[in-house]
Amino acid sequence: MAADLAEAERLLLERLGSRLRVGFPLAPLTSFRIGGPAALFVDAQEDGALEAVGLAVEQTGVPVVVIGKGSNVLVSDEGFAGVVVRLG
Repeated sequence: MAADLAEAERLLLERLGSRLRVGFPLAPLTSFRIGGPAALFVDAQEDGALEAVGLAVEQTGVPVVVIGKGSNVLVSDEGFAGVVVRLG
């Protein structure tokens, strides 16, 4: 899993550059203000972001979760060991 996550990070950095966030805190994005970091975080409002995430996930098999504005979202204190995509 760690190797797959590292490969996903490499692929996303290649396509998105500094728009990819590593170890991004999720608590500020939720209405409950709790939870740990996302291993990889992408704000999909930026051009090409969804396509880049789709390709990286398809090639590596890392888990992905999509969030909106964060209401009614609970994140483990351990965070999420995959790609979090924000649409809202």
